[in-house]
Amino acid sequence: FLADHLNRSVHRREDVAHLGLPVLGVVPHAKGGSNEDAAPIVEAMRGIRFNVLHAYGAAGPAMFTITSPGSREGKSFVASNVALAFADAGHRTLLIDGDMRRGSLYRILNTRRKPGLTDVLHDEVSAEDVIQPTRYPPLFFVGCGTRTPDAPELLGSEAMSRFIAGVRESFSAIVIDSPPLGAGVDAYALGAVTGNVVLVLRLGTTDRETTEAKLDLLDRLPVRLLGTVLNDVPEHSAYAPYSYYMEGYAYEAERGREPRTLTGGRSRS
Repeated sequence: FLADHLNRSVHRREDVAHLGLPVLGVVPHAKGGSNEDAAPIVEAMRGIRFNVLHAYGAAGPAMFTITSPGSREGKSFVASNVALAFADAGHRTLLIDGDMRRGSLYRILNTRRKPGLTDVLHDEVSAEDVIQPTRYPPLFFVGCGTRTPDAPELLGSEAMSRFIAGVRESFSAIVIDSPPLGAGVDAYALGAVTGNVVLVLRLGTTDRETTEAKLDLLDRLPVRLLGTVLNDVPEHSAYAPYSYYMEGYAYEAERGREPRTLTGGRSRS
C-alpha cells in the first residue's frame, strides 16, 4: 500500500515539472516552534509574496485564492502565513476563510467565526460587520460564518461578486483560503471570483492523478493559475535548494518586532 501511494503521489521534481506550473515557493519542514525554526518559513512566505506580486502585475490589489487538490496538504497554513507576509510588508491585507463547511482559521487568529462570509452573503449583516481586525495589523479577517448547506450557490452568487468588489476598494491584498479542489465546486467558484489561484502541494501526500484531473477542470474556467507552493519540504529534498533561506543568514532584529508566523495547522488543512 505504501509503495502504491508513493508511486501515485507528487514525490519528485519530475512530478511537479510534469504539471507545467511555476513553483512560487518552497516551505520547509519545521522542526519546532522557536524563532530559529520559524526563520526559514518566514523567508519562504516572503518569497511567495514576492512571486505573487511579480506574477500579478501592478494593476489593482493582489487578489487570489489558495487551494490544494486534497486535504492535509497545508493550504490553510500557507494562506494565513502568506496573508501575514503581505501585512508585514505594509499591505493592508484581508484574509477570508472561504471554507464555509469546515473553516477554522478563526482559531489560529483568535477571532470569531460568525457573523462571517455566509452571513453577509445572506444579507443578514453588512460587510463592515464581518471584517475583523487581528493581533497582526494591518491584517484583517473575515470568518467563514454560520454553517450553511448552500455554500456553492453563495460563493458563485452576485452577492459574492459585490462583496469582493467592495473590499477591493479598501485592501491592497486579498487572500481567500478555499476548500480543497476535491471537496466540491466551492474552490472553483472562489477561484473564479478572484480570477487567480495558488495551488499548494505537499510532497509525498498530494495525489498526482487527482491533481492533474483538478487542473484540467480549472483550465475550463476564467482563472489564472499563478503557480504552486510546495509545502512541508524535507531538508534533503531535491527541492530544498529552491528555498530562499540560507542557514546563518537569518536577521537578528536590533529594532522592531521579530518576523511573525501563524503556526496552527502546520500541514494539516
